[in-house]
Amino acid sequence: MLTSLPGTSSIPFSRKGETCFFIYDKHASSDSSFHKPTKPQPWITAAEITGINLGVWAFDRYVLNGDYARISWKSIRRNFQTGFVWDNDGFDTNLFFHPYHGSLYFNAARSCNMNFWSAIPFTAAGSLMWEFLLESEPAAINDWLATTIGGVALGEVSWRLSNLLINEQKRGFHRVLRELGIWVISPLHGFNRLITGKTWKRSTSTPQKEYLPKFNFKISANYRLLCETDDWDENAQGVELQTHFEYGDPFCSSSHNPFSYFILDLEMNLMKKQPIIGGFRCDGLLHKLFTTNSEKNNLLIGLFQHFNFLNSDAMSLKERIVPYRISEAATLGIGLISHCSSKNNRFRMEGIIHLNGVILGGSYTDFYRVVDRDYNLGSGYSFRISPEFKWREKIALMLEWERIHLFTWKGYDESLNLSKLSHEEMLYLNAQGDKGNTQLNQFIAKTTFRLYQNWHLNLQYTQYFRHTKYAHFPDIKCIVSESKVGLTYFH
Repeated sequence: MLTSLPGTSSIPFSRKGETCFFIYDKHASSDSSFHKPTKPQPWITAAEITGINLGVWAFDRYVLNGDYARISWKSIRRNFQTGFVWDNDGFDTNLFFHPYHGSLYFNAARSCNMNFWSAIPFTAAGSLMWEFLLESEPAAINDWLATTIGGVALGEVSWRLSNLLINEQKRGFHRVLRELGIWVISPLHGFNRLITGKTWKRSTSTPQKEYLPKFNFKISANYRLLCETDDWDENAQGVELQTHFEYGDPFCSSSHNPFSYFILDLEMNLMKKQPIIGGFRCDGLLHKLFTTNSEKNNLLIGLFQHFNFLNSDAMSLKERIVPYRISEAATLGIGLISHCSSKNNRFRMEGIIHLNGVILGGSYTDFYRVVDRDYNLGSGYSFRISPEFKWREKIALMLEWERIHLFTWKGYDESLNLSKLSHEEMLYLNAQGDKGNTQLNQFIAKTTFRLYQNWHLNLQYTQYFRHTKYAHFPDIKCIVSESKVGLTYFH
């Protein structure tokens, strides 16, 4: 589906086998090939990143009264002498909120007219400033990697999504909602629009061009049942909300910039026994290696950046075994996207294959319990294969196999009794967790039926198989089944 955006106009042009659109929008990203870049503002970017860090530090110090925020020249000198360690903060903090923090740095740069690549050093520097200067605890290498690399992925996605809301020809309540939406999606983008007067600026000039082939989304409300395969009495059930965004067209030849195509998935649980954010995935195209287009067949091979956050909690108070908890905070890889249609266009197949190297990830551990850590850190690989079959846009069947394999190589002295360590000893333990490796295999079968216009019925069955091999503890296997039924609205 190809759509133009609210508040924009479009003209069609053709390429072999497909019609695309030029979208007229004066708010093109600064690295668009159809937009003359505005002069970058590196000094304002540096000042804003410094302000972000000082603001967060002041909140932690004077509102939360956190010990880690009680910094001094002595703590700063000690941090530089100690160097990087592996820290022991919680799963959400390290592998979701740190990347979000990095996205603020990144968007400070993007909204000060820096392009994608020039915004990355500012993100890395902002994280280094926080780790070495603004915490009394030792600097964490995992925080720096997650904040920098994960922050780039979340930052570019939020930057591009917030740009979709800009329409300076609008007025009144509609304009207010758009500007508030920019603040929600990308606070630094909203802030810079405010201080430069763009929040209330009215534009009547002919906008410049940005090529944006399509933007569509799906939102679903599901009933979800999560249970152990061999014990259906141990379960968690309730309502789940899902959103899926697809930005851009991977096959159109006019878009070459990083993240000119990406998908974004968010899963939120409204149920007991499970975390609110159950899943968050972003796959962004960094660079096209090979494309081919024909009337019925399209193929892309490219380099991708991924961010994946998958979380669950124990379903039983008796056995605190967590089915899955895994993250790919810093991941790069090669991917293939293919779309094929039959001669009469009644049957269509869409498929993706991703093979990735995980620079930094995290996975649940059954034994390591230090400060807020109940997971291992490590590196590894992942792959995902997902074919989808569609018939006349009325019925669809999607199959998926995803495997994430993470290795934890830096353990700790097994003679230590972790429960008897002092807080100071825990801070300087410098361990990734329990030495070993974790595999999570995820198998999905999903079918969708069109009910009326944009409304669809969806049925999904998923099986999670976690196998953790420990160097000094017994292996743990856990198999969990998940069933969903719900309504989906396509736009």
